[in-house]
Amino acid sequence: MERLKFNKKKVAEPQPYSEVMIDSFSLGLIKDLRRRMEEMSFRLNSMEKTMEERLPAKVLEEPKKENILERIENDNTDFSANELSPSESKKVETIKFVLKQHQMLSSIQLAQLLHMSRTRANEYFKKMENMNLVDGVLVGKEKFYKMKG
Repeated sequence: MERLKFNKKKVAEPQPYSEVMIDSFSLGLIKDLRRRMEEMSFRLNSMEKTMEERLPAKVLEEPKKENILERIENDNTDFSANELSPSESKKVETIKFVLKQHQMLSSIQLAQLLHMSRTRANEYFKKMENMNLVDGVLVGKEKFYKMKG
């Protein structure tokens, strides 16, 4: 039997990411990104259209800066003190009950008694002070609160 002779020329093996593969891969990515951008643009346009349909024209108009400044200067109401949520009004009632028992409390003491943060207790005292339910009394550097009356 005759041995077959193979041509032993070194053939360059294709690289896993040749220039052709990278170019086609990049092209695919670019096409995918473009498709996504078009989808996002379509969604944004449809959202803007929906907003224009649902919101009244007054809301969409940009307010004038002078009007905003005038409203701030003329507006003396403190909505945070006058409008309490149901949970806040329940907490205020609890604080009133605790204050009747202890006569005078600081925000730190109230926080410990009602298991809340000192900051939250201080916020409730400030709201109650604005609602004329409690009076603040300074004793040294610490402020105590007591029921009015």
